[in-house]
Amino acid sequence: MPTAPPLLELQQAITDYLDADSWFDSIGILNESHGDLERNTDILISKLGVGVVVQIPTAEVNFPDLPSIYFDQVPIIISCYAHTELNKVSNQGTGIHPFNTAQIVAALLHQWRIEALADADGNMPMLIAAPKTIVPVTDELKDGVIGWDVYFICNLGFRYTPERSLADNDNNAILTNAGIEIDVN
Repeated sequence: MPTAPPLLELQQAITDYLDADSWFDSIGILNESHGDLERNTDILISKLGVGVVVQIPTAEVNFPDLPSIYFDQVPIIISCYAHTELNKVSNQGTGIHPFNTAQIVAALLHQWRIEALADADGNMPMLIAAPKTIVPVTDELKDGVIGWDVYFICNLGFRYTPERSLADNDNNAILTNAGIEIDVN
């Protein structure tokens, strides 16, 4: 079975790492690849009063001449939200301000070496807090919801060659991707 593309693996590794920390026992964590993010975030915040979203990392390619794509300087954004009224309700909310959660995210992930994503030579990607680490969410949010974004850069790039090949069998073009052959004639 093919592995997930490296940016999705990075996102999942961050989600799992935060979820394993006891600070997040009462705080829901989503990652952006979980379907309808806006709806899921609304549900999470309406149930718990607070939530964290690990967004899909973006990437830059600064070495376009390499034989396979090399994603480097990978920016990562983690959003911490709370509904100001629901989060105060003792039987529903946590009382945890999203700015405090953002500070915990920054402290936990800064200089975190991601062993699960080490390459064959043992090089591990590391997250570094961006110069502007914690920033208020400026996107339009639902009434009563406030948020803080936490910015990181992954300092070790990812080389990525999808599992695919093109073959010409008796002039029939066949595309193989993840072990599935498709006749493209």
